[in-house]
Amino acid sequence: MHNRNCPECGVESDEWADIKKCSVCGHSELRMLSLRVESDKIITFGRLKTIANNAWIKPHLGEDYKFWDKNYQMIFEPSEGEWKLKANDAALNATLIDGKKLVGEVILTNGMKIAVGKEATDDMPEIIKSPMQVILE
Repeated sequence: MHNRNCPECGVESDEWADIKKCSVCGHSELRMLSLRVESDKIITFGRLKTIANNAWIKPHLGEDYKFWDKNYQMIFEPSEGEWKLKANDAALNATLIDGKKLVGEVILTNGMKIAVGKEATDDMPEIIKSPMQVILE
């Protein structure tokens, strides 16, 4: 059972139980999520669920947007004080975490490398597009 009360003001709420953010006093245990891309540009999410597709990434990465799925490539979602990354298993190019194909979801940690492409096999080297590094503050 999850704690439903904000430790700052004591108010009980579904929001605190789900995402560890208090709608009354604003207290949050969820760290801010950002991604550092190759050009050292920072993409900041704040604390909101983000469905990332090729249109979303285009202003941040330019031509690499072509390798992202048009419906969604991945979903960044706050949950119980942590950030989860969910892959679109049906996307043409895989979502990679530290060079390995992500199937399903993973809890993000500082320094993880996220990319789009293909995992290395015995017959083919890895293909990495849109490399990004997780920053949790």
